[in-house]
Amino acid sequence: MKKSIIALAVFIATQIIGTAAATLFTDNLTQTTIWGLMASEVMAFTFLWSTRMFHPSELIGYIPPKILLTSILLIVASVFALNLVNSAMDLPNPMEQQFAEMAKSTPAAISMALLGPIIEEIVFRRVIVSDVMKMSGKPWIAVTVSAALFGLIHINPAQMVFAFMVGLILGWVYIRTGSLLPCLIGHIINNSEALIELRLCNDGSMLPEDGRFYQNPLYLSIFTVCCAASVILAIRLRKQTAVQEPD
Repeated sequence: MKKSIIALAVFIATQIIGTAAATLFTDNLTQTTIWGLMASEVMAFTFLWSTRMFHPSELIGYIPPKILLTSILLIVASVFALNLVNSAMDLPNPMEQQFAEMAKSTPAAISMALLGPIIEEIVFRRVIVSDVMKMSGKPWIAVTVSAALFGLIHINPAQMVFAFMVGLILGWVYIRTGSLLPCLIGHIINNSEALIELRLCNDGSMLPEDGRFYQNPLYLSIFTVCCAASVILAIRLRKQTAVQEPD
């Protein structure tokens, strides 16, 4: 667990340091958050690379095209279904306005849709899943621990449950494929879609105002298709791969 603790500590510490440094250059909360996030992501990436907890080549390592496509489609379909469920739960979202403001900024888009997914996949899948897997020898423990921590670090109630569920999917895909690439691409697609929603919708939600997608035939149909696709793709991926032993 030593690597997991170090990686998580670095992830949190760099966010604190990055935000503190950003306050020296701007007193605008949104700008402070944006530049603080970007600084923290760069610092965390640099530290984890320099301490050899991962190698940049792992982000784009080869994976058979069929497995890559199946994995990405599985992540996209299941995350879309989970997004509908999460929206219907109508959890408190105290950061909603701040996210809406940040979505208008190009630097924030780069941070949230690209840099964020990269560092989060390195920390929560590459380091934590691999480390806990070696310690416990049980994939489900490694995936659950990683997903729980992934949910907790989001802090915002509207994101925590969703992040935990997404973390389970990403962790399972990583364990099955032994590759960060499908997790990274799926994570980027999810965050990019969320940014587009924030830019196009005042409340950042694609659902009707009451959030009850199950009472809307269109959204219920989409949810059903996504769930069915997720099951089919998960079965297909399971047949295509074996549980990997992450390095």
